Amino acid sequence: MALGHLHGVQRVTDRIHYSGSPLAYSFSEARHTKSITLVDFTPQDAPALTRRPCPVPRRLERVTGFMDDLLTSPAYEPLKDAWLEITLTDTALPFEAMARLRRRFPHTADLKHRPAHIPAQATNTATYSDRIRGRSDLDITTDFINSMRGTDPTPDEHALLQQAVEASRLNEQQKESV
Repeated sequence: MALGHLHGVQRVTDRIHYSGSPLAYSFSEARHTKSITLVDFTPQDAPALTRRPCPVPRRLERVTGFMDDLLTSPAYEPLKDAWLEITLTDTALPFEAMARLRRRFPHTADLKHRPAHIPAQATNTATYSDRIRGRSDLDITTDFINSMRGTDPTPDEHALLQQAVEASRLNEQQKESV
């Protein structure tokens, strides 16, 4: 029987057990209790199974919040020694977010940005080709900035994007004419 890629303890039948992984390898396992299974064999009895919890050298935690709260609130102090997956809910992705978070939480392993005003289940099922069809390069780059930061480019940034798009267009025209 092939059990595949399973991280959790599995009892398939009375005689078939799978030990799972001794450590959490994904933030989805942050609340799992990891264990090992000891099997005692005796000549006269059926094997005896004993499950023992594994030590957790550094726990995994998921935390969601605004950057300022995470950096200043004493409520988050117990997380400083955990491996963290942090989801920031600020409207715009703060400048140097990972570096700033790691000063307080040195074991931050993953950073996500999900502005509070955008529901977690909001997804766009259109393909990339569908989303850009008929749109200008400037519109596409402006949307990219918005999706990364949660805000549109400033007027100065918009002017720089416009210059970059135009320079790219001219460069392509020059390549084609050669």
